[in-house]
Amino acid sequence: MQDPTNIDTKPFNKPKKPPLNKLFVLTLLIGILMGMVITVAVGYGLYVFDYFDLTWEPGPEATEVEASPTLVVSPPVCPTCPPVSPETKLLIVTATPEPTDTPDAGATATAACADFSSQFPGTPCPSPVGP
Repeated sequence: MQDPTNIDTKPFNKPKKPPLNKLFVLTLLIGILMGMVITVAVGYGLYVFDYFDLTWEPGPEATEVEASPTLVVSPPVCPTCPPVSPETKLLIVTATPEPTDTPDAGATATAACADFSSQFPGTPCPSPVGP
């Protein structure tokens, strides 16, 4: 058996991982740079294929137009005076229901009795119930 004093007792050194904050910032910066490069490449491609026209000049159809005068509403002279601007009135229309015809009670009872007799043959019709 070996003597424990002769055993190599050097500690095992693991490589240290970068802290999470540094890794996050590095990933964020790489993503931002990639986005900028892609945006510039797409913009340059659109410019090369004449999608953008950077030399804009106003054409003959561009003319100056005067602004229309605005309506100035002044407050009333006294608090009890009506306002100067005209008020719009609201008209509410309600529909009247159409009158319904009164049903013929005798014909309805006869039709109901015929239906009852066809469903239950041999059974007399029930007496009508008054309102």
